[in-house]
Amino acid sequence: MTRVWVAADIGATNARFRLLAAHGFESVTETRLATREFGRGDGFADWLIRWVGEHTLGGVVLAIAGPVLGERSGMTNGELELDAAALTRRLGCPVSLHNDFFALAHGLDHFRQLTPTGAATVDRRSVRAVLGPGSGLGMAIVVPEPRGSAPRVLPSEGGFAPLAAASARERTVLEYLADAGYLHWETLLCGPGIVRLHQALAALRGGAPVSSQRMLSSEAIVTAGLTGEDALCRETLELFCEVLTNCAAALALTAHANGGVYLVGSIVRSLVPLLKVPGLRARFEDRGPLTSFMRSVPLLLVEDDDPGLLGAAALAQQRARQLD
Repeated sequence: MTRVWVAADIGATNARFRLLAAHGFESVTETRLATREFGRGDGFADWLIRWVGEHTLGGVVLAIAGPVLGERSGMTNGELELDAAALTRRLGCPVSLHNDFFALAHGLDHFRQLTPTGAATVDRRSVRAVLGPGSGLGMAIVVPEPRGSAPRVLPSEGGFAPLAAASARERTVLEYLADAGYLHWETLLCGPGIVRLHQALAALRGGAPVSSQRMLSSEAIVTAGLTGEDALCRETLELFCEVLTNCAAALALTAHANGGVYLVGSIVRSLVPLLKVPGLRARFEDRGPLTSFMRSVPLLLVEDDDPGLLGAAALAQQRARQLD
């Protein structure tokens, strides 16, 4: 039997789990499931025990796509609910529960496939930030600590901050969507947001009203837009990238993240060819009196597989050292 830690990145769509050697970052095994298989979480601990098998559990770090209040968390865009205290009693080892981007931010120094935009250089001694669209929109801020200590991570629900338009086209789209209620960054910067953008642009270009449109999935829009076979899908992706760049700039300014802003997630990976265009870097930098400051801020596209799991694993490693 081997002493192991469990690191998990649990999103609204997929849940990824990795068994880690107790005194290292190397993976013993890992698996991926659809999050809906856990329902509200009643059988979560029993499934985890079966999966770990004969290994001895040293601890568990769970990153979940939702806010963590005390020792409990529920998914923002799903029904799974977890209680760290109850899981600790059931599993017989320390269980910590974290917002998914709080955990992901601990992985910044473990990412290896980074595509920079612009010439600015990452500075690990300065504040950095990370954000990524998926089923929702996650954010976190990483603050350096003195004397070589691990950086301090500040979780954020900035995806629900009011959405700001930075162009006439964006203002037109937001006006069209205004009847939907409160508009925030996550309204557009997520998988469902790509669909909303596509429907809004179709209606504004003289197409059928939203209620009568054939709804394409976000995956279909991305595929058709990247290949260029559909002009409206291509425009949707270009507008999505513009809004994402605007959000990244807003986060950089709010957090004074002159050490760098990291864009992560499967949507970002698929849109790297569009996010690298020079015009978007210029949009990121064009911030009036603070344009010169923004020119020094790195904007990086993370192309690593499962960055959330890398972050959760780094946090598990940190917790394991603390308990030794």
